[in-house]
Amino acid sequence: MIVPIPAASPISGAENGRPFHQTACPARSGQTFSRRCLLSTAAAIGAAFGLRAVSMAIAAIAVFSMVPSMQAISAGPTEMDICKAESDQSIAACGRIIENPTTSIKDRVTAYVERGNAWDDLKKDRDRAVADYTAAIGLDPTSVGPHYNRGVTLEDKGDTDGAVSDYNEAIRINPKYIYSYLGLARVLPRKGKYDEAIVASNEALKIDPNSVEAYNTRGSALYNKGDLDGAMADFDKAGVLDPKSASAFYNRALVWKDKGDLDQSLADCNMAISLNPKYTSAYEQRGNVWSDKANFDNALADYDKGVELNPRDPKNYYNRALAWANKHDVDRAMADLDKAIAINPNYARALDSRAAVWRIKGDPDRAISDSTKAINLDPQESNYVGNRGKAYYEKGDLKSALEDCNKAIQLDPKNADAYVNRANALDDNGDHDAAIADYNRAMQLVPGSAEVYVNRGLAFSNKGDEVHALDDFDTAIRLDPKYAKAYDSRGTLHFKGQNLDAAVVDLNQAIQLSPADPKIYFNRGRVLYAKGDKNGAFDDFSAAIRLNAQYEKPYNERGLIRIDRRDLDGAIADFNQALSLSPDDVDALINRGTAWMGRSDFVHAKTDLDRAISLNPKSSDAYYNRGLLQQANGNTSDAASDFAKAKSLTH
Repeated sequence: MIVPIPAASPISGAENGRPFHQTACPARSGQTFSRRCLLSTAAAIGAAFGLRAVSMAIAAIAVFSMVPSMQAISAGPTEMDICKAESDQSIAACGRIIENPTTSIKDRVTAYVERGNAWDDLKKDRDRAVADYTAAIGLDPTSVGPHYNRGVTLEDKGDTDGAVSDYNEAIRINPKYIYSYLGLARVLPRKGKYDEAIVASNEALKIDPNSVEAYNTRGSALYNKGDLDGAMADFDKAGVLDPKSASAFYNRALVWKDKGDLDQSLADCNMAISLNPKYTSAYEQRGNVWSDKANFDNALADYDKGVELNPRDPKNYYNRALAWANKHDVDRAMADLDKAIAINPNYARALDSRAAVWRIKGDPDRAISDSTKAINLDPQESNYVGNRGKAYYEKGDLKSALEDCNKAIQLDPKNADAYVNRANALDDNGDHDAAIADYNRAMQLVPGSAEVYVNRGLAFSNKGDEVHALDDFDTAIRLDPKYAKAYDSRGTLHFKGQNLDAAVVDLNQAIQLSPADPKIYFNRGRVLYAKGDKNGAFDDFSAAIRLNAQYEKPYNERGLIRIDRRDLDGAIADFNQALSLSPDDVDALINRGTAWMGRSDFVHAKTDLDRAISLNPKSSDAYYNRGLLQQANGNTSDAASDFAKAKSLTH
């Protein structure tokens, strides 16, 4: 399975586009919808004649030309033509018609609607657009057009309830007006009302059995309900009705991907793009397919195109960030997530993913901050809560980690990651049996996961059950022969059992598979030190530090080798760095105290050893070394007391 970042801290998967609902009215751009729907009279006439044409205004002109008694509009054709043109002069022209006291109510309604269209389409001022549509409704509450247009604008504003209300009112006024049903079919899925969206699509199909958008909206609802076969049938029908419909191929690509047929999904994406080379969502979806195929270079090329076509769409940056993460370029991943969040500060998935990158970068506090923002935006999303628990775990706050994992499991009892994260915290807390039980539950939910086998193996190892631990590590390697952590864990187990040669073999393989993981170099360095290869160990500890200068453990181990080399200044520098990263590291304090003793700096040595004992009163090494210090200072009584204490702690 492809994960966007190393398995220890996975970012959420790529965000797919929703099935596209191609409106019968001409689109202005992207996935927005035309508002060439004006007067209730024209709309009713158009529906009665079964017109699916692009503009109800066109339908109205055709009908009015057949009715000699209908008079030309009082404001004059030139002024109204300018008002309807959606040009820079439209808003002013519509305003003059509205303010003219001789303008008829019908024409004033038209002017309000047209000006609302211009506010929305030209100026992107949806609040003024809504105000003008509302004014039109106030003048003629029985007019379908203003209700429908206001519904579309409210839909674009994210006011789903308002949009549903307007579409329903338009249907009440004229039950034959197909666009209102299509509007309902578009917005109801936002509230999870897929069955109602299907009903609305069916009503649209009763009016026009060949409505491409109705098949797309119904297919979308079926897709969201998990009925992939039903969705595919509707998208196929849309494609038959309009063979040049890029959206039909795009929608089919979504279904093929969910069915696991990546090649067919790729083919449909290619067809959608060939029909519409500026189809942003198709590039996005093709990028997602390439990512699933682990071809991240092609994925990046498609996401780049998406950003080029629509630089204000945060999903393009989000998906590109995942591709960068899969290429282990976390800095570029972070940059793209920053852009996505800058465009949409309420983009919960991007915040959750940025939290994962912060964890990789070793900054759990920032990870917790981003996870908390994501949770505040979507408190019921189990993954966000569980991922914050992971950040607390990496910070060492086991209590908060367990609280979040418990909450994540409560929200979604099938969240395997939450069981794994809780098991990790339980294992570190010494409750190995409870940890193993959680790993077992995760295995039931996600059979064949090499990661879960490794984690359970570590719990068995911590419990002292090396037989079951080795069996789990072996199984993980069989499941995924390229899983570096499995070799690292088995090598560490061999080291624990003093099988040093086997440990080196496994750790060499782990480094070959994951050459940028500092912890594996650290582990191999410890094995080489135990084998007496101090130069090799020194090189491995140095490599770990080069890969992650914030990793404190290699400094401590390298400092010990410097002591062996009589490089006391270098040793103290390494211990200083270790303590700057982890001020309460007892081992580093003992080792630095030893180095100070080597330099005959007994004052600093005693300070370090006293602090080590205050942090861990059960450290026999700290008492023993302080005893040596007291002895060197001629304090035989204090030395004897420290030696006795050290001896009592070793039994």
